[in-house]
Amino acid sequence: GKAGWINYVTTAVKRYRDRIRHWEVWNEPNHRNYWGAPPDGHAYGELVRYTVDLILDLHPGAKIIAGSMAGISADFTDKFLSRCDPRKIDVISFHNYGNRPENRVYAIEDFKKVLDRYNPDFEIWQGECGIASTSRTTGYRSTGPWGPAIQAKWLLRQSFVDTWFCYATLSNYFKLFDDGKLEPELTARKPGGPDKWFGAPERNGSRMHGDGVNAKCLLRVPDREPKPAYYAYQNLCAAMDSSYARAEPDYRFRVVDAGQFHGIGEYEDAFPSVPLLAAYQADDAAFLAYWLPWIPQEYVGQFATIDLEVATKFRDPVLLDLMKGDVYAVNSFEAEPGKTVFGGLPMADYPFAIAERNKIGLG
Repeated sequence: GKAGWINYVTTAVKRYRDRIRHWEVWNEPNHRNYWGAPPDGHAYGELVRYTVDLILDLHPGAKIIAGSMAGISADFTDKFLSRCDPRKIDVISFHNYGNRPENRVYAIEDFKKVLDRYNPDFEIWQGECGIASTSRTTGYRSTGPWGPAIQAKWLLRQSFVDTWFCYATLSNYFKLFDDGKLEPELTARKPGGPDKWFGAPERNGSRMHGDGVNAKCLLRVPDREPKPAYYAYQNLCAAMDSSYARAEPDYRFRVVDAGQFHGIGEYEDAFPSVPLLAAYQADDAAFLAYWLPWIPQEYVGQFATIDLEVATKFRDPVLLDLMKGDVYAVNSFEAEPGKTVFGGLPMADYPFAIAERNKIGLG
């Protein structure tokens, strides 16, 4: 009950307030499995109200995170913010699983309108999300295809989707390691209907297994060797830091050669056939990431080739392959006042990036 919760929060904050500054109230309160009852935004808002007051009384200056929603729900957000004090909350977070991270962008507009109505200064965090590298996994399963390279591509795309298209100041990946049993017992089922032929269907990637390994982890089980996604994350973190802020320059792609990605080009105007760009600025240094938002593929035989015109000035740009960690010279670019034109760039179903040479430690 409420008394037990207050005792728990009091004990936790007193014990860890010298080591923890950010406190998140509950996990996925709009999910019955974690709320323990049919989700109720108003009830969660009441919980946030008195929990936040208790935390701030015990730990003045603490940063408060609320929401922590399964998915992105403007309605649930509106309901819980109406029952607490938005001025005492610093961050609104969400968890949005899916086989293509770009899909979450469609829910952001209404979500952000709600946030801005209550407090335009809210930070947005993506607090938990990942994709499995194999089909046998606990938790969210996705709808496939699966593979180590697909996981790495998805991780990179999520990072830019969150921090650019979703306005998030933090994008988290879940998770590093899992200590589950590698070969669990087969799941007992008595399938009926078409399931007796096809097995249990993917059902939009929903939870399939309660035991085994959560294959979203970045380290293999059980030897803890890094997967490709681990190195991709390492490459991203080495190339980009918090000195960069979201920017919105005008830009234009021209597809020179579609490569393996048939059906893209200027004559297409529909997702996912349109290349995406995420742009950032740090002082006088720009950073661009671009990719094609297809469902990620494990193997790509031939990249596309594009030209890019962007209203951002570069002085000495280099091209970063964030999957491999390789850095390439940009041989074809024209820098004009307030604009740069790049020619013959590779494009794939994962982000390449363009950065200033001196910003990545190459002098």
